[in-house]
Amino acid sequence: MKTFLKNLGTQIRILRAAKGLTQSNVASEIKITASAFAKIERGESDISISRIEAIANVFGLNASQLINQADLLYKPNATSLAKNYNELEHIQNEVNKLSKMVESLTERVRKIER
Repeated sequence: MKTFLKNLGTQIRILRAAKGLTQSNVASEIKITASAFAKIERGESDISISRIEAIANVFGLNASQLINQADLLYKPNATSLAKNYNELEHIQNEVNKLSKMVESLTERVRKIER
């Protein structure tokens, strides 16, 4: 449940920022305090479905859409995992190349110092 709340809060923060709204703006629209809304965004507060619906309405969504967006945003799929693996593999190759260059330069410096 805690992960869900954090993911939902992050999605709410993303939507809020995309609309250029402050926490106070959204809190005022859904009739809660800014500090209570901040806790929702941080995933530190339990949230009722009616509150999720009210927040979703601010962004032109319904509760189901907001929950699904939060869920999809944080579920890695095979394509994204493969892409991340390929990126990591590329980075590792670059690190290996740099390591070999450092070894070569170190050896040259040693030869010069002799």
